[in-house]
Amino acid sequence: MPKTTKNLNRDLKNYYREIGKALPDRKKKTAILSQIKNRVNEYIQQNPHADISDIVHKFGLPTEIAEQYFDDAVAQELAHRIKRNRIIGIAIICGLLLIIILLTCIAVAQSTSTVTYDVTSPAYVESMSIDH
Repeated sequence: MPKTTKNLNRDLKNYYREIGKALPDRKKKTAILSQIKNRVNEYIQQNPHADISDIVHKFGLPTEIAEQYFDDAVAQELAHRIKRNRIIGIAIICGLLLIIILLTCIAVAQSTSTVTYDVTSPAYVESMSIDH
C-alpha cells in the first residue's frame, strides 16, 4: 500500500472519529457515519489523488458536518410536532362541533315535542267538563 494511501486512511479514521464525537444523537451515529463514509469513498473514487484537505474542503469540518445533521434532525422533529399538533387541533374542533350539533338537536327536539293527553283519563274529562 503506498504511503499516501496509508496516510489518507489514517487521516480519514481520525476525521470520522471527530465527526462521531461531534454528533449529538448517539442512536443515529452509526447510520450517519455510514452515509458520510459512503459519500467520501465515492468522492475518492472519482478523485483518486484527493487528500484529507480536499475531503475537508468538499465535505466540511467534523463539527460542521455534525451541525448539518443536527439541524436536519431538529427541522424534521419540528415538522413532526407541527403535523401532530394540527391533527390534535382538528380532532378537538371536530369534537366540539359534534357536541354543538348534538346539543342543538336535543334543544330542537325538546322545543317541538308535543304534549299528549290521555283523553280517557278521569282528570282530563273532568277538566274539560263545562260547569253550568
